[in-house]
Amino acid sequence: MVRLIYKGRSTGEVSILNTQGKLIKAQEKKKVSQSIHGAIWYVHNFGGLTEDFNNYYERQGKKMASYMPEIIKFLDSKD
Repeated sequence: MVRLIYKGRSTGEVSILNTQGKLIKAQEKKKVSQSIHGAIWYVHNFGGLTEDFNNYYERQGKKMASYMPEIIKFLDSKD
C-alpha cells in the first residue's frame, strides 16, 4: 500500500475526494491581517485613489498603528 502525504496552504475552498469518493471540503480561516489588507485594498480601489497600493497600504498601516488606542476605544464603544 502506498500512502501519500501532501502539505500545502489553502487559499480558499478546497474540494477533496476520499477513497470512497465522498467529498471533503476544507476552508482555512482568514487571518485578521488578511481582512485588514482586504479592507484597505477595497477603499483604495473603489475610492478612486491613484496612489500606488503598496505605498497607500504602508502609509495607512502606520497611521492605524499610531492611533491604535483610539481605534480600540472606538471599536469597544460599538459592542
